[in-house]
Amino acid sequence: MAIDKSKVVTDITLELGEDEISLTDFSKAVDSFVGLIKEVSKSVSPKKNAAGWTVQVYPGSAGIGLSGANTFTATEVNAIRSAVLGGIDKLEHGIRSEWFSDKAIEHSRTLAGLFKKKSVQPSITILGGMNESKAITRNISIKAGEILDPAYSEDGAIDGVLEKLSAHGGFNFVVYDPVDDRAIQCEVNETLLDKAWKSWRKRVEVTGNVKYRRDGLAVSVRATDIFPFPDKENIPTLDQLRSIFAAS
Repeated sequence: MAIDKSKVVTDITLELGEDEISLTDFSKAVDSFVGLIKEVSKSVSPKKNAAGWTVQVYPGSAGIGLSGANTFTATEVNAIRSAVLGGIDKLEHGIRSEWFSDKAIEHSRTLAGLFKKKSVQPSITILGGMNESKAITRNISIKAGEILDPAYSEDGAIDGVLEKLSAHGGFNFVVYDPVDDRAIQCEVNETLLDKAWKSWRKRVEVTGNVKYRRDGLAVSVRATDIFPFPDKENIPTLDQLRSIFAAS
């Protein structure tokens, strides 16, 4: 059952116009919609609390609305709403919006991938108040994949902080890029496990076969070696460096 547009009172709203919705799809829809709004909020208004949206569920329909008046000014809410709707439109055409982080694109892809058993386009819409709306089409999922998924691979190296060691389904860990805190998945063989464990929560360089996105950013690595960066206390101070150069 569709939302009565004349009764929309929230700033930005997700409408799932399906007769039957599984618990899995509904949970994914809510999590991804809220995650998308939070990610765009952080981009548009980085000094505000992105979790400061309040939630309203519309009766008689699968509609989840968010209001930001308790945290954001009216100007900021309008900017966030415009960034979300405009970003979705650009993504459908394979263009990344300046307000869309990797996480925002991933949330959009999840929304566009709901109701996979249907042979026709799902009825998923983001409403910007009563008068603005943007349908979430399957093409958004395809274009998001073109932006985020690996496009080529070659031998190389990445660096960042090593975290999340796991042996589930193979030995792997995650390196977080120091610039944008982006997660890079690293597959490792058993011979490097001890080295990975000793490097936990340290900045490292990982060499191996690296898979890259079309924009050149690393997605994953099949690791051949791990090189820990020196601990801070082992890095010479500026005065020590001056003494070293003066003595040489």
